[in-house]
Amino acid sequence: MILGKTTKITELAKEAVDAIPETNPSARAFVETAFAGYISAIAYSEIEAEVSRALENRYDKSTDSGLASFVRSVFNRNAGRLKRSELADLVSFFGQHAKDKFKSEISDAEVQLYSRLLQCRHNLAHGDPPSETLNQMELGINSAKNILEKLQICISED
Repeated sequence: MILGKTTKITELAKEAVDAIPETNPSARAFVETAFAGYISAIAYSEIEAEVSRALENRYDKSTDSGLASFVRSVFNRNAGRLKRSELADLVSFFGQHAKDKFKSEISDAEVQLYSRLLQCRHNLAHGDPPSETLNQMELGINSAKNILEKLQICISED
């Protein structure tokens, strides 16, 4: 399952926030944003692993070990670059048609939700407190799942 750990942690975080009495909104808000930051970090890690796995699936099909080595080195050089535009550039190594298909199948709304998920992780990593809600994280996770599915499809086609 794509982003399985992130999805499960999000479900548990929602249960934890729901367990805090509604009469204590500041505690609920604090715990929710703390979980949102943690979830964004987990999601980022899982997204990176999913991109790596999709590329491995593609180059494992190749009987050309040089090509497989090239794909591996390109990804390793670009690891951590997970914005939609950066993923599209990665997909372009499999042909312009793959990049065009990838970009055309992802809506601007999905890109925005996905970008917010990545931005939350970026803010957390650089010392800015997260300001996202669990619902916003869940929407970003769902967008990430779709983007990763489209990436897998686009790079697996010949």
